[in-house]
Amino acid sequence: MVEPGRNRIDAQVAVATARARAQPPEPSAPESQPRKGPRRFLLRLLKRVLQPLLSRLRRYFVEPLRQEMLVWHNEDRAHASEQFLKLQRQIDDACGAIRAAQQSERDEMRIIYTGLVDHIHAAASASSREFEDARAGVDAALAHLDATQKRLVEILENPGQRHAFALEHGNKEAPGQLQAPPAGQAPVLQDTIAQLQAQFSAQMQALQNASMQLARVENYAFASARRVALPCGDGEMLVKTEAGYILCSDSDLSVLSTLVDTGDLERGTRLLIESLLRPGDVFVDVGANIGMHTLAAGRAMAGQGTMIAFEPFGPTCRLLEKSVWINGFGPITRIHGCAVSDREDSVPLYLGASSGHHSLLALNHAAASDQVQVRTVRLDDVIEPQLGVSLLKIDAEGAELEVLAGAAATIHGNPDIAIIAEFGPSHLHRSGQLATAWLAAFEAFGFEYRAIDPSSGALVRCSLDELQALDSTNLFFARPGSAAWTKVKESV
Repeated sequence: MVEPGRNRIDAQVAVATARARAQPPEPSAPESQPRKGPRRFLLRLLKRVLQPLLSRLRRYFVEPLRQEMLVWHNEDRAHASEQFLKLQRQIDDACGAIRAAQQSERDEMRIIYTGLVDHIHAAASASSREFEDARAGVDAALAHLDATQKRLVEILENPGQRHAFALEHGNKEAPGQLQAPPAGQAPVLQDTIAQLQAQFSAQMQALQNASMQLARVENYAFASARRVALPCGDGEMLVKTEAGYILCSDSDLSVLSTLVDTGDLERGTRLLIESLLRPGDVFVDVGANIGMHTLAAGRAMAGQGTMIAFEPFGPTCRLLEKSVWINGFGPITRIHGCAVSDREDSVPLYLGASSGHHSLLALNHAAASDQVQVRTVRLDDVIEPQLGVSLLKIDAEGAELEVLAGAAATIHGNPDIAIIAEFGPSHLHRSGQLATAWLAAFEAFGFEYRAIDPSSGALVRCSLDELQALDSTNLFFARPGSAAWTKVKESV
């Protein structure tokens, strides 16, 4: 028999089970998820306890480190300030030394200039005195000649004077017999006149010599007053020359001494270039060196036209660029730091004792280390075909024919082109060329040549034998009937 209480319990369990099956189960929390309440409480408690402790620890450990770093920073600033002040004092001392050196150089140049001016004034005074003495002598000689002529006229026209003249010269004849000068006195009179004429000629020659000396002194004084040489640092010297201001190396003593002494390099060639070029022309300078002829061309062209210069040696090329800029010809000048030949290549440039003697040909005295590698170009590749070249100057120290070969199109395209080239027997010997073959290369383009007078720039006819007897000379080439011949003077 089943108990009634147990039946009720079973019924309630069945109802609860049915309800549970009818409702979806509630999601249960993952077993791994901890309860948040106690942990959060612990964290807050630890924060309140540890925060003051950590703050004290920070002040205990970090503050001394901060103070030490601050001390280091202040010491570094003090040291840096001390070093800066020391450097500033060194700079001030260096500037003072530079100013003192500049003042010393100015004082020295002032002393030299004053001495030169005094010397010039003394020379001019001496020449002036010599000139005055010569003029006084000429005046005295003229007065004596005039008095002698008057005396002779009186003797010949006045019988009494003839008698007195005869008695004076030992003729005791009677006055009546002195109607004409004795035959023996004619040579005496002629000798007297000849002596007076010789004295007069000598005095006139002395006067002319004195005038020439005075003119030379004036020209020398004028040129010396204009000539200035200033050190510019970095081994550079600025010299005022006949073509303008030129920078050159203070170690190139040959060029520097020549510029300071004469103010010129190859004077005759420079004068010829100035007479050939006009504003708007095109000038090509192969082997420009420090730029004497480039600047002369720029002055002749009055800054209008085009100049193309080639200088392969780097230090000299940089001096050339500065000189062109100083004289104001930068806008019309194109400078190429390379050599000119008949092909594009990289070749050694042998360094001579002076900047003007560097050559693509091996020098007799050059050691293996006295060379640098340079690039070569052809003129036909650099010069535009439409550019009408008026004058081509070639100073290639023996490589002139290679330059010609690389400029064939340019030369053929400019019928009025003129060429200035250096003829040097020593260059021909080093290159193994004959003088006849060298000239024939120019004649193949239809050119005739004249030698350039080194002083005046006049053109002189010169045979091949005469050329070979010279150490070196610059030649002028132009085609017969070209406009170049009308611009220059020729001395036959």
